Amino acid sequence: MTEAFETATAFLSIGGRLMLNTVGDLSTGLDAAVLFSLDLPDEEAARRMTIAKALDAEIDHDREPFTHLVNRHGRETDNGWVVWENLRTGWDRAYGVYTRARAYSDGLPDGDPAEDRAVDSYCAAMDRVIAAPAPDLEALAVKIDFMRERECYADDWLEIFAADACRLRAEGR
Repeated sequence: MTEAFETATAFLSIGGRLMLNTVGDLSTGLDAAVLFSLDLPDEEAARRMTIAKALDAEIDHDREPFTHLVNRHGRETDNGWVVWENLRTGWDRAYGVYTRARAYSDGLPDGDPAEDRAVDSYCAAMDRVIAAPAPDLEALAVKIDFMRERECYADDWLEIFAADACRLRAEGR
């Protein structure tokens, strides 16, 4: 299991994610830009490709340790999948979607027919940011600011914030 954990965490460190669908099938995800960015030195691109190939080879050999790790370390998403990813990556992804949705909404003129849908979209994205584990105290502060902006002091949000704070304290952050 240690070898599987080390391989999986190396994959997570380059922006990858391991996922279990609703029937427990294991899959992996890695944005193509992580491997094929023109900004990467050749050595770094080769290192990332080696990590991705090593994970694929280990999963092909024995999926069970990886399935166990995803169940242990992953978080369930709204669609019932379990996703294990680097906290920073998951947070950044959710926050990026929110930022784009908010910018689109804020850019619409008042009374635009798309205004209600745009606000609903950025509020849903904001909810996903709040649900994503905060990787640091700055992220937790952003989540609290979102709660204030929405003037919504829901108990489930407070539980999320408390869980973030306890986890961050335990990690010494």
